[in-house]
Amino acid sequence: MELPRLEDVINELSRRDLMRFIERTMPKYSAQWFHRHTCQKIENWINGEGKPRLMIFIPPQHGKSQISTRHTPAWILGNKPDTKVAIAAYNGTVASKFNRDVQRIIEQDQYRQIFPEIKIPAAGVPSGNYVRNNTEFELVGEIGGLVSVGVGGGLTSRQVDVMIIDDVYKDAKEAWSPIVRQSVSEWYSTVVETRLHNDSKVLIVFTRWHENDLGGELLKSQPDDWEVVKFPAIKFDEVNPDDPREYGEALWEGKHGAKKLLDIKKRNRTTFDALYQQEPKAKEGLLYGEFQTYTEMPELKGAYRIEVYCDSADTGSDYLCSILYTTYMGKHYVQDIVYVQDGVEITEKILAKQFIDGGAQLAQIEANAGGRIFARNVERVYKNEGGKKCVFKAFHQTENKEARIYSNAASVTENILMPVGWHMKFPVFYEHVTSFSAIFKKNKHDDCADALTGVVERSAKHTGQYYTAST
Repeated sequence: MELPRLEDVINELSRRDLMRFIERTMPKYSAQWFHRHTCQKIENWINGEGKPRLMIFIPPQHGKSQISTRHTPAWILGNKPDTKVAIAAYNGTVASKFNRDVQRIIEQDQYRQIFPEIKIPAAGVPSGNYVRNNTEFELVGEIGGLVSVGVGGGLTSRQVDVMIIDDVYKDAKEAWSPIVRQSVSEWYSTVVETRLHNDSKVLIVFTRWHENDLGGELLKSQPDDWEVVKFPAIKFDEVNPDDPREYGEALWEGKHGAKKLLDIKKRNRTTFDALYQQEPKAKEGLLYGEFQTYTEMPELKGAYRIEVYCDSADTGSDYLCSILYTTYMGKHYVQDIVYVQDGVEITEKILAKQFIDGGAQLAQIEANAGGRIFARNVERVYKNEGGKKCVFKAFHQTENKEARIYSNAASVTENILMPVGWHMKFPVFYEHVTSFSAIFKKNKHDDCADALTGVVERSAKHTGQYYTAST
């Protein structure tokens, strides 16, 4: 009896095994143990073993999209060409990119060897009634195909057999916005679920951002419908029998080692717990990690700017917070902080003095709730006191405060440096910042966090003049 060719054996194994299929069509893919485990879970899900709805929570840059959103659709269509697959991502551009990636896989020579019956229309060439573009393609001679859509987009008049949702939030700011979260939840309920039938399968894969993100909401409202695959970046839990790591071991040491991850944890526990550990609720309850400090300003050898960010008090119980700092080489060196509850007739003079003494070159003052008038008055007092070189910019803050603060928390502790002994120089500010809770409603005052957030936000947005050490 003639033995089968090795290539035929490999192709047959690739038809049956998702991980082998990925390695066959992407030879440079560096498969780790958790990739193989994830592939096995997806295989079981597709083959009807276990629950028809699956969530996969894996940290950023650990290869989850390559498996779930690029190769899985191509593998499903190869084995079951009558399947109607839909892919969704946080916007149409990203979803279309996934669509094109799937098309490229199907057009590979290796894919044709594994699934010789599967064909898609040639790009840019009319092919009967079959569709192929950046958002949709159909299989020639079959009823299956793939459509991609951004969150908020429609799937009207389409039956979906397999729904794959990859990263429904663009960034932390979106995930922490109650409005965006509600919009995503409504889209899932009114668009996705209305396209499913009794035998439809749903796969959601992303990193966690917030305890009430789409994954959290579905697990609360449909706890018995979902199977969850979750691997934290560092193993701090002995419970998961599918995780063979030792306590404290990184998920992918060769790419995202434990030292790097622990540095992230030190800077911002909330970000670490959510994105990397898939536990979007800080166990220690504090938003900010440990701030870096400096004893002396670095020697300014290039472009720099002495700036002020001022959040004026909205009500009598609020604090006015004005932070004077030097922006240099991407870092913000805090030099002075005014953090008071005094009336405007007092704070106008205090701020004018802060700007003059600190040599401020740019003052950015939040103009909400009468702030524009306050900014004009501070500028008037500043000039009356002899101030000349500071440019005043009043602006209106329209974005959600909670979302802004949480989404920028990591950048605050990474890029803002406090002077040594800041706990003695600015004691009330220090107390409020270092005790600021990750549970927003627990904070009596958010003025300190709002101003720190403004420092990193406005400096990133400002494209005006920088000054040099020679000026």
